[in-house]
Amino acid sequence: MRWLPLYVILNEERFRAGVDLSTEAFYERIRPKGVVPETSQPTVQDCVDVYETAVKDGHREILVLTIAAELSGTFSVASTSSQQLGSKARVVVVDSRSLAGGISLIATAVARLRDRGGSFDAGVALARRMAGGVANPASTDTRGD
Repeated sequence: MRWLPLYVILNEERFRAGVDLSTEAFYERIRPKGVVPETSQPTVQDCVDVYETAVKDGHREILVLTIAAELSGTFSVASTSSQQLGSKARVVVVDSRSLAGGISLIATAVARLRDRGGSFDAGVALARRMAGGVANPASTDTRGD
């Protein structure tokens, strides 16, 4: 399993989430009032690099789970970049219709299926069935400073 990080933009500085900017550093940087984080989708080259690394590691079937297409262009970029692999690997991109938490739950379910001997196609079918059906409970701190 590999992560394809989105970009986080803070005060016009661009970082790859979890690569160039840790979670701790992210929260420290947004602590001051007026700092509004933005995100940006990965580049085609970012996607190709992840796919090619998987191929070099011996994988010929790659399932890509993306953040909801209506929230990000990641699905489009991941789909477009997958075509650059040609016959090196079969890449299936699934719009999770969710956020990171939902993607993690779908990925966990697919990994468990694979570990029990499930086929790649069964994993794709499971991901598609789960897409859009994973609840993302959230809360906010309304206590103020």
